[in-house]
Amino acid sequence: MKTMTEAKKMREKRIKIFSVGIGNAVSHEEILNIAYSEYYAFNHIHLDDIYNQLIQDSIDVSCTVCVRNTEADIIILLDVQKNQSNIEFQYRHKAIEKFLKVLNNDRSNKRVGMIAYSDHADYIFKLSWLNNVDKLIGDANNVDIDKVSVQSNLSHTLQFVGVDAFSNSNGGRLSSRKIVLMFSSLNSEYSAEIRDQILNLNKSDIEVIGVATGHDEAILNHYTKILLDPSQLLFISDDSRSDPFVCLKVLSAMMSYHTCNDTVFQIYP
Repeated sequence: MKTMTEAKKMREKRIKIFSVGIGNAVSHEEILNIAYSEYYAFNHIHLDDIYNQLIQDSIDVSCTVCVRNTEADIIILLDVQKNQSNIEFQYRHKAIEKFLKVLNNDRSNKRVGMIAYSDHADYIFKLSWLNNVDKLIGDANNVDIDKVSVQSNLSHTLQFVGVDAFSNSNGGRLSSRKIVLMFSSLNSEYSAEIRDQILNLNKSDIEVIGVATGHDEAILNHYTKILLDPSQLLFISDDSRSDPFVCLKVLSAMMSYHTCNDTVFQIYP
């Protein structure tokens, strides 16, 4: 609590606070509450983003060498297998709706797509602009749990995403930052295969973020096994004392970031 109070005092004095999540128990809500804004909340995987933001904040505001990039393509994965809690499934729906509204309010250069999967993957909508966000939210909310009990094949779905979801013909852009946001009720039997697919996506510059809802320790543990870093897990609590979806704002820094070329040191030695 004292840390939050002191951080608030520093923000009021317009002191730029960078907050970086490292380790096995990253609280994204805490990182956001400490940072100057959501654009100053990072995970350590994006070291270049932190470095370039530091440069941008240290030089003349009129500098044109450091450019803010807001081009991002995001694919949402929703597990629809029958063998899951209906309450948790509806909570994931609510989280997806909240996320789409946050993206829409951001007014930046983002496209979002959604895939529902169990033993196979189906597009709910391919990468799309957010100018008709109400339709996208409606399409997302119409997705229901499978009627037939089959086992989810997340490994196959991630492979499908890498091959198809970000392709130019499906709305993908070569220069965009690519992110997969995964809402899953995980099965530990296939953790190794799933992690291999996440590694393959990472080699193609596609970052996979896990979103856990509620307090299901088994799912949290499974996410820990498959994600490349613990800071890539966002935890949406069902604690009614605070906004449970605030952790989604940490994605803002991943989707809006500076790039600076080497000439900045010639202009500002």
